[in-house]
Amino acid sequence: MIPAGASMAVAAVPPTAPAAGPAAVGGAAPCSPSFGQLLEARASRADPAAAASAPGPARIGAAALRALESIDAGRARLDGLLAAARGGRTFSPQELIALQSQAYRYAQTVELSAKLVEQGAQAVKHALNAQV
Repeated sequence: MIPAGASMAVAAVPPTAPAAGPAAVGGAAPCSPSFGQLLEARASRADPAAAASAPGPARIGAAALRALESIDAGRARLDGLLAAARGGRTFSPQELIALQSQAYRYAQTVELSAKLVEQGAQAVKHALNAQV
């Protein structure tokens, strides 16, 4: 709860253009591209030579490495904040809420990663036990 007379800084939000729905276009289809079209456009912007030369497992390994680096960066950020708190730094209520949000996001990321690794290990185990 914010005490009476205290003010909170609020970031300005830029105005957005109104969405043109079917009613605005006279019953025609919406002007925005479909999700599939967006995915195709993004895939066509990717470097075709790199995509063709890199095999699937290598791309998956690179994505896993980036995910692990992201998790490690989050851990380092939270460790730094906790070290600052132990060193005597005081935090404002807004900073504490942001810290709680970062800790929650980090915990969710670690939990999701653990589930993905577990499912991957189960898939490999299932594939090795399959009768050919």
